[in-house]
Formats: sequence, structure tokens, C-alpha cells
Amino acid sequence: MRNKLNRKIAPNLHFLRQQEFPAFGTLLLDNGIPLYCIEGGEQAVFTLELVFSAGRWHEPAPQVAYYTARCLCDGTTAFSAAQLSDALDNVGAEIKTNASGDFSSIRLSGLSEFFPEAIQLLHHILSEANFPQHQLQLHLGEDLQELAINLTTGNYLAYRQLQSHMLGENHPYAASPTAESLQKIQPEILQAFFNTYYTPQNCKIYLAGKLPAGSFFHLNEILGKDFGKKSVLLPTPQVPIIPKYSPAFFEIPLKKNQQVALRFGVPVPLQNQPDFLKIYVFNTLLGGYFGARLMTKLRTEKGYTYGIYSQIKTYKHAAYCYISCETNKRVAKAAVYEIFNEIERLSREAVTDDELQMVKNYLIGNTLNWIDGPFNSLMCLKDLHAFGLDVEYFTNFAQNILQITPVDLQQTAATYFTKEKFTQVLAGV
Repeated sequence: MRNKLNRKIAPNLHFLRQQEFPAFGTLLLDNGIPLYCIEGGEQAVFTLELVFSAGRWHEPAPQVAYYTARCLCDGTTAFSAAQLSDALDNVGAEIKTNASGDFSSIRLSGLSEFFPEAIQLLHHILSEANFPQHQLQLHLGEDLQELAINLTTGNYLAYRQLQSHMLGENHPYAASPTAESLQKIQPEILQAFFNTYYTPQNCKIYLAGKLPAGSFFHLNEILGKDFGKKSVLLPTPQVPIIPKYSPAFFEIPLKKNQQVALRFGVPVPLQNQPDFLKIYVFNTLLGGYFGARLMTKLRTEKGYTYGIYSQIKTYKHAAYCYISCETNKRVAKAAVYEIFNEIERLSREAVTDDELQMVKNYLIGNTLNWIDGPFNSLMCLKDLHAFGLDVEYFTNFAQNILQITPVDLQQTAATYFTKEKFTQVLAGV
């Protein structure tokens, strides 16, 4: 006879202190590309991602990395954009591209039974992409219209101003599109960037899914070759200089807007630095989840905004924390006061053990999603590599979070988050 379950008694809590990262394989293709693979999953599907050190940090002019990635599947020497799309559809595959501050990536997802055919199409694109002029002009036309609209919105202008000041107006991380910079984008510029940086010497491959027999053989036979006639030697990147940070105050007038966009930012250490985890916990407590201090004060108690959050913007060579919200003009000054009052309280008053434990539980619970299945695990591994971290960082993450104390957070607030260190941007005043 089964014991009757008493639903009035909550189950015991078990705190997660250490997690093992899922097992993964590492291989080296014939052309020197490292391959990281996590096999698993119930469905016969796969994801393959190629990551190149070809982000904004490397581009010769603003927006080149972005448009190289965006136009990659717009045509080759043998296929038009429509023909490429049809060919991928025929083998149950799709390709998505992305360019960020430090990297560009190509993600191929598809049905495992057509793995060799999908890989062959990917290799063709990597070898023969030719960036047709008419396709590029379509993208530029759309983006010029979108830019004209964005330049009238407080959110966009505030973010753009903050990013520019935090990193430096001419820094590639901070480069925002302008009509002039978009009009300078030409196919030959994209082709040169593609030929220089989308090479085996500059690539890592991440593979996950339920893989068919012989998949590694096919992968090496196809992607283990050169990617067409590309550069063999990578240029030595000129390391941009981030100007010495000095906090500032900006007001951007937008007379027709009833809302004011607030963006406040402060520099923080890189993700591989000792204080980063304390800042990560502090940011979550301040505005990193729905129950955070700023959301409770400005939304729930005061009704000043629909939503407010804080976030850490991380790059390989720079990082800053920023606070973001929109509020009505008549309460904008009051909202600014409450934001900095909450920050000051965190340096003056120790957070309670219960509140801190809730934040820790939230953060540690999120790590379960990071390794939920082979695809999430692969993205987690890719992100660790991007910031120069290894799987031990993940394994020890929960334990390191649990060791952070209320005093640590007070010291973090006093060291990095005083009002005098913030750059403030108010757009729509």
C-alpha cells in the first residue's frame, strides 16, 4: 500500500553545488579546424555551427562584418539566392548567420539523414559566395528606411549614445550605422573580408544532435578541405584603443515623444576577471530578473514604468553594465532618483540572506537550462570558448555563486556602482 502524500508539507530543498558539463568530443579536421561535438537527442536532427574570429573588432570599415554575414547566402558562382534556398529546403536544412563584436558564425540545422548533402551545400557557400550587387542593394534599402525610423525613437538614440560613450565613438564595438556608412558598403569590400577571415585557419566547428553513421568521415571529407581560394595568412588586427572612461550626462530632445528613454551605464571587469561573478550577482539583484529591486520599486510600487532591467554587456575586450527603461516625461526625474536610491541602498544596507538566496537559486537554476540537451550544451560550450573560459568555469559556477556574501555585494556596489561613475543618457526630454 502506498504512503499517502501530504500536500500540505513542501518537499525538502536540495541546493545544487556542482554540475558536471556533458561529455563532448574533440577532433581535428585535416585542414586544422578544431571540432567540438556533443551527440544525443531523440529526434534525428543536427546543428552545426562554424565560428570565425570575424566580428566588428576585425572589420576594415563599419558594418562590413554584419553585411558579410547577412549576404553570405544571397548567391554563389553557381546559384542564386532563391536556388540556394530551394537546395537547402530539398535536404531539410536551413542556414542562419550572425555577426557580433568579436565573431561571425554560420549555423546549419537539418535532418540527420541528409547530413552529407547539407554539409556539401555549406562548403559550396563557404567556397563560392559572391555577394551579388542587387541583393546587397535590397538589404541596404531596407536598412536605410529602418535607420530613418530608429533615429526618431528614444530607445535607439539613448542606446546608441551610451554605447558610443562607454567604448569610444570610433571603436568598432560601438560603431552604429549611418546613412553614409551604409552607402559605402560594396560587394568587393564584403568579398575581401570574406576571403580573408572565413578560412579554415580562423574557424572552430561545433556539432550537436543525433548524428548518422559516418558523419565524422563525411564532415572531414567535405569541410576538412580548403574553402575555395582564400587567404592563408590572417592579418594582424590593429587593436583599437578604448579611451579612458569619464562619466557624462546626455539629454537628447525629442519634442513629439511622451516617453523618456533612460540608459545608464558603468564599466565593469571582463568575464574572465575575479570580480565578474560578484558583479553578475549584483546585477541580477538590482535589475536582472522580474523580482529584482528596480522592477519592484519602479514598476510595482511607483508605477513609473512598465519594465526596467539591468544587464551586463560583455565583449572579449570590454564590458559594461547598463540600466534601461522608458517612463513618462512627468515622472522621469523621479524615476532617475529612485534608480540611484536603490543602488545606493545596496551599498549602504546589506541584502538579507533570504533575498540573496532567492537570487542565487534563480541564477543556479538557470544553469540547468544551459545544459538541457545537446544543443543548449553546445551553445554553452561555444560561449565559454568565446570568453577564454573552460568547462571548469561552468562546473564551479554554482559553488562560486553560493560563496558570495551580502558584504561582497555591498563592496561591489561601493567599488563599481556609485552614482558618480555612471554615464546617464535621457532621450526624449
